[in-house]
Amino acid sequence: MPVPILTDIPEDITANQWVFRCLMFYAEPLEDQSTTGINMWSMQIAQLNIKTEEWRFLRLLRGVEGKEIISVKIVQEDRIHEGKVAELKFWVTPTFITNKLKQSERVEYTHIDLMRHLRDPRIQENYLSASINGPNFVSLMVELNLIAPDSISVLVSKMSKAYADYNVPIRTPQSAAK
Repeated sequence: MPVPILTDIPEDITANQWVFRCLMFYAEPLEDQSTTGINMWSMQIAQLNIKTEEWRFLRLLRGVEGKEIISVKIVQEDRIHEGKVAELKFWVTPTFITNKLKQSERVEYTHIDLMRHLRDPRIQENYLSASINGPNFVSLMVELNLIAPDSISVLVSKMSKAYADYNVPIRTPQSAAK
């Protein structure tokens, strides 16, 4: 059964003016400052309005029951970079097509496209089953050719380290020996 996608963000004709530009991840400070802890990460989708050049930032919040995602809520919020100890950004890889007049046109991934993909039961099963804020969602963005193919390995590598200072991983005795 498909997971409901909830949002207050308009999905009218103006939604096609909002296009994907960046997938951003931010790490929370470690709770106990130990060298073995792992940071909690949050994800935002940056969209640009191609008419007004205004930016907005979306966050996907999952409703979980046990280990199962039972809903996804999409909210608009301010950029979440205050107080974070690490960040990682995957910028859009532009794609172009040639129109009938032999002119190059940029292909945009609009807010409507995002909502259609998030509501697709096959995509939900393959990409939202484990974590909506991690490698599975990045896999979807890679498969849609929106971000670079190596984004998954970059994300996994970054998230496997602990951070106490901005984008500087904590050096443990094990990592120092390598």
